[in-house]
Amino acid sequence: MQHARHNPAVIFSCRLTIVFLVLSIVALQFPLEALAQGCAMCQTVMPRGDEPMARGMFWSVFLLMTAPFVVGISIGGWLFYQYRNARRAQRTAAAVLPLHLAYAQKEGQP
Repeated sequence: MQHARHNPAVIFSCRLTIVFLVLSIVALQFPLEALAQGCAMCQTVMPRGDEPMARGMFWSVFLLMTAPFVVGISIGGWLFYQYRNARRAQRTAAAVLPLHLAYAQKEGQP
């Protein structure tokens, strides 16, 4: 039986976490002004303030940008749910012996 530290899924998860942390640290090194710049056209054409057209543009861009994340998170949540149910069913299922051990037990051999 494999230990958790030798499990390929655990090793992949640890490496993915390290890569994410390194990329986060690198992203924080950039000036925030450079990261927060939007579309130059939107800044010059759209008026600033609380005008209805500016609010409408904000909400339309917001909805268009969040839709892919909602779909991705929904698919990921469904996959995680299926994985957990499969693991739970695997733990509650009866143990199945390999064929050669089953015959050995049937014949009374140790």
